[in-house]
Amino acid sequence: MIVLAWVTLVVLASVWTLIWLVVEREESTQVTAGLGFTFWSTAALGARDLKAVSGGATVDVSSDLLAVVTLLPATLSALVVVAAHTGHYPPDETETPDRETPFGGD
Repeated sequence: MIVLAWVTLVVLASVWTLIWLVVEREESTQVTAGLGFTFWSTAALGARDLKAVSGGATVDVSSDLLAVVTLLPATLSALVVVAAHTGHYPPDETETPDRETPFGGD
């Protein structure tokens, strides 16, 4: 996989991961976390076969560390898909205790 394509996958995965972290609607959580998982896992699989093309020469820049680092958010996104499917994510507002903020809020 060429480095530019791999970076594009990581950017797309990051965007989808940020969407399911921020979006509160239950029906879109499974879709966005599922897409995040797909992009993260594809990036993890491609990290061990990265190639950079420079001036007509191909250089191997693969890394096992990149594969492990991208596998972690893939696992998190997969867990969110399972938790959303079983009804445990996102948490209901009734499950969150009302606490005062440390800055004197209501």
